[in-house]
Amino acid sequence: LWAGIGGYVEEGESLEEAVVREAVEETGIHFDKTKLKKVAEIITSFQLNVFITDHWSGELTIKDPTIQELRWFPVNDLPFDQMYPGNDKWLPKILEGKLVRLINDQLHKIIRFD
Repeated sequence: LWAGIGGYVEEGESLEEAVVREAVEETGIHFDKTKLKKVAEIITSFQLNVFITDHWSGELTIKDPTIQELRWFPVNDLPFDQMYPGNDKWLPKILEGKLVRLINDQLHKIIRFD
């Protein structure tokens, strides 16, 4: 299934620092942590924090041996049928510029993250 870049926060890291580190480790793409925008929290048995940016550098390259394929998709042609269930509930909202919190499959639009 297709998914975004992901991983875990290491001790002493901010969420943004973890995003930058995981992106480099997995894909070779470099993000400026000051250009990341938190746009979603997906809360189930754990919390997934989602960030977006339109500033990056580097070439998309598989750096993690557990990754089989990396690919860019046009925003208006995302393969929701090949993504994890539920992505179609929240991902279109953040791409429209909204901030969301999904708690146990219930979508909440929010104004800001505290």
